[in-house]
Amino acid sequence: MGYESRHDHIRSFAPGIHAVSNGDFDEPWPKVEALKAALGDSQEEDEALLKLLGDDRLFPDDRLPSTGVPLPWERWLSSIFIRTTEYGTRASTLLRLGADAIAILEQRFCPEGPSGRSAFNFKKA
Repeated sequence: MGYESRHDHIRSFAPGIHAVSNGDFDEPWPKVEALKAALGDSQEEDEALLKLLGDDRLFPDDRLPSTGVPLPWERWLSSIFIRTTEYGTRASTLLRLGADAIAILEQRFCPEGPSGRSAFNFKKA
């Protein structure tokens, strides 16, 4: 389950891969769909998954959502990892939910590059 603040409600999730961007959970933005397709049922190692989250390629204009910002910003915001002089990705987080454990890995970024990493593991008692 997850809380969607934009709509002020709790949302349930079916088993599988889910992604969130600046829109609603699983909103079919090109970067969300591309990331979900790349993940598939993958049990990839953390470093490979963080590399996927670091993808900064832009999507073509005809695939961009219309969020109300000017077209140049829609282009910059279309990548999975956003990199501009004014705005950008500040953290990439992996969350693994299992029947007996939860693992969280977060890589933080500053304008100069990676700035730290935190990992948390919880096991069912």
